[in-house]
Amino acid sequence: MDDKTKDFASDPKMHFNEQTGKWSYVGEDNVSYEYDENLGAWFPMFDEKLMQEQASVYAIEGVEEEATKPQEKRKRQDTDETKKPKREVRITSVYVSGIPDDATIEELKTTFSKCGVIMEDLETGEPKIKLYRDDEGYPKGDALITYFKEESVPLAINVLDEAELRPGQPNTKLKVQKAVFKEKEPPAKKSKVAKLKVKKKMQQFKRKLDWVDDEVGKKQEKFAKIVILKNMYTQEELDLEPTLLLELKEDVREECERLGEVTNVILYDVS
Repeated sequence: MDDKTKDFASDPKMHFNEQTGKWSYVGEDNVSYEYDENLGAWFPMFDEKLMQEQASVYAIEGVEEEATKPQEKRKRQDTDETKKPKREVRITSVYVSGIPDDATIEELKTTFSKCGVIMEDLETGEPKIKLYRDDEGYPKGDALITYFKEESVPLAINVLDEAELRPGQPNTKLKVQKAVFKEKEPPAKKSKVAKLKVKKKMQQFKRKLDWVDDEVGKKQEKFAKIVILKNMYTQEELDLEPTLLLELKEDVREECERLGEVTNVILYDVS
């Protein structure tokens, strides 16, 4: 114990805390002070009541004193930031006008399938092609055609807009544009059984689409292995030398095998 702390023991205002091993006293301002032996100085002690009294001194009338806790504020920010963005509506349908009155759904399906797979109704399995009719049931000359993929929409517009449904018949010229839908009320929630049924139908349709893509891919792969050579001979040369085709066939095979395996060589004597 140093000289200063020896004097504290004889002062009735001083109090020694056995737990902290430090001296303290209450000043005239009702603030408790604690003595730091290392620094040789008195420091005010933290007192929650004192903090409240000091806060009341600086309080402003009409202003809410209790600020939002940083953790709560951050939590609200995180909640706002993690809110799911509004789902962008995928447009997979085209609106078609200029359709002849006697046109059928099958005819439209045949034409518009050139630009992609037509979506099927999940309940009936029929193509999702809606021919609009008037109140008396007569065709109005327009239709809504829905594809499985949205990439088919711009393709159908580029290929079929201003095209004739029946080639050679100008009165069957079509107008094709991207469908526009008005915002609807959210549909009623489907039951679990209905959701499973729709999911199963979609999986079947996707498998069908994969098969179509696979078949197209096989054809593309096949044609990618074919090379066409033009201007190899003239009709006059064939007339003069009938055996030219056989000799030429062997020459072509021999030259092409330098680049890889040749499975077949076909020569056409009539162009």
